This record gives sequence, C-alpha cells and structure tokens, in this order.
Amino acid sequence: MSADDDPASRIAWEPALTGVPAERTTAVIDLPLGTAVALFVVGAEGDGWGLEAGSRKLPPLLFPAAVFYLATGYADGDFTVFVGFEASGLPFALAVYTWLAVSRHRPGATQVAVGILLSLVGAGSRSCRQRRPGCSGPSITTGSTTSSDCQASSPW
Repeated sequence: MSADDDPASRIAWEPALTGVPAERTTAVIDLPLGTAVALFVVGAEGDGWGLEAGSRKLPPLLFPAAVFYLATGYADGDFTVFVGFEASGLPFALAVYTWLAVSRHRPGATQVAVGILLSLVGAGSRSCRQRRPGCSGPSITTGSTTSSDCQASSPW
C-alpha cells in the first residue's frame, strides 16, 4: 500500500478536494488565514481602545489580507508568505493582549495572548522546517514528506 492509498495519511478535508492540484488547495485556505490575521488586529484594537477604534480599522486592514491572498498566488502557495504576513500583524495583537492581561487584568486576555504566541511559534517552526535543505515539509495530498531524513530529524 502506498502513502496515497493509506487513509491515515490524509488530512480531514482532502476527500472533498481529490483531484484538485495542491496549489489550488492552499488557495482555499489562504483567504481565511489572511482575513483571520486582519481580524485579530482589529479585535486587539477594539479590545484595547474600544469598539469604535476597532471598527475604524476593519476596512483598511482587509485590504492587506486581500494583497496577502494575491501574493500567495504569485508565490505558488509558499507558506513563508503567510509567516511574513502573520509576523506583520500578530505581534501587535500579542502586545495588546499581553498589556490587557498584565495591566488591566482583563478576563480572557491571557488566553488570547497565549493562543497568538502559539500561532506565531507554530508558523515559524513550520517555516523553518520547510526551508531546511532536502525538506519541503508534509505534502498536502499525501501527508508524507519529500525526504526521509527530513522526517527523521524533525521532532514533530
């Protein structure tokens, strides 16, 4: 049985996208990811300085999310484009929620800050593993890696 035939190697949404090129499957994910980063910044602005302040930021921050989506198309779905976009917005949100947790003792701010931090660490970790020579990371369609030494040297 090859890795393509092994149901355990498939990710949850893959059956709906069978036959779709990998570049197109990442396009399905990139728009919501870019929008989520923009909305985290809007939410941080709103939680830190009020609903009106956050509402004013929504339209201007959806534009960079659209630019990110187009950039991933030009970069053939390269994950490092997302890491760069995430690194442009989430540190601000992390700083705001850390400030809200420490100085304002706002309920839930600590959990949001930890979630943002884990997202940044996870994206950075995946990006580093993807850039290692001989390792392109897990394949979207099979879940396997392109190099056996990549899998052996990765702690994940």
